[in-house]
Amino acid sequence: DNIQAVRQLYLIDKSSPGTEKFHQSAARLMQRLTNNSPDEYIVIFEDYKAVSPKPRMSVDMLERLSFLYLSRKEFSKAAPLVATLFKTNPKSSNLPNYLFRLAEGLKNNNRPGEAKKCYQALVKYYPASEEGRSAAEKLRR
Repeated sequence: DNIQAVRQLYLIDKSSPGTEKFHQSAARLMQRLTNNSPDEYIVIFEDYKAVSPKPRMSVDMLERLSFLYLSRKEFSKAAPLVATLFKTNPKSSNLPNYLFRLAEGLKNNNRPGEAKKCYQALVKYYPASEEGRSAAEKLRR
C-alpha cells in the first residue's frame, strides 16, 4: 500500500464515520504509521476517536497508544488506554511496565490516589514482576 493512498482513503471514508469501511481505513492507516510516524499515529487516532461514534481499538493499537502517550508524559490520555488494555488483555507482557510508568507519572503530577490504584494492581496481579516488587516497596513507604 502506498501511504499517501491509504491517507486519502481514510479521508474519503471519514465522511461516513459509522461504517465498517471507515474503521478499516483508520486501522489500516494506523498500522502503516506504527513504526515510522508516532506523532501522526496519535493525530490520526485522536481524529478517529473524535469522528467515530464507537472507535474500535485492537490490542496492538491499545499497546501502541499506551506506549506513545506514556512516552510523551500525557498520563491523562494514557490512563484510560492502560485501563482498557488491563481489562481486555491482562496477560500483556508490557502491562506491568505501563502500569508502573503510569503510576509514577500520576504520582509526580499530584494524583496520588490514582497512582496508588496502579501500584495496588501491580502488587495484586503482577507480584513476581520487577514492577510489582517496586510497587510493593512504594506502597510500604
